[in-house]
Amino acid sequence: MSKLFAIEVDSHRAVARLDALPERMRARLRSVVEVWEVRLLRDVLVRAPYRTGIYAESIHGEVTGDQTYILGSVTAGGKQAFYARFLEDGANIPAHEIRPSTKKALHFTGSAGEVFARVVHSPGAHIAPRDVLQGAFAPVRAQIATEIRAAVMGAVTEEG
Repeated sequence: MSKLFAIEVDSHRAVARLDALPERMRARLRSVVEVWEVRLLRDVLVRAPYRTGIYAESIHGEVTGDQTYILGSVTAGGKQAFYARFLEDGANIPAHEIRPSTKKALHFTGSAGEVFARVVHSPGAHIAPRDVLQGAFAPVRAQIATEIRAAVMGAVTEEG
């Protein structure tokens, strides 16, 4: 009986799947995935823009798995860093009006000092993509897949 085997490597994770991973293969795969999770996490943190630290603090790596898969991932974002997607992919924000939601006027400090306004006309903005996650992952994607395949083949050879 042959086993189904697949390796998935996408923008932020590498997954090796098998109907049931033999223990030796699972250990080899976990070792490769753990090494790459640490390397990618370090590279992503180096690439991350740092003004307040909120975005950098939202970057996390994780290795999980069970009898059928090993998953390594590096992600960014969350409640405090909801803008992570905009930093990674970029965004175009159209011109719009900003109005107060609970009061009669907006209140802020501008270049001329204290300002009260019923409406502010935002010209919109273009946020260029930063490629923080993709920029760290893309150059090593093929190498990760090669090392995962080598771990699998090494385990299969030892088993045979």
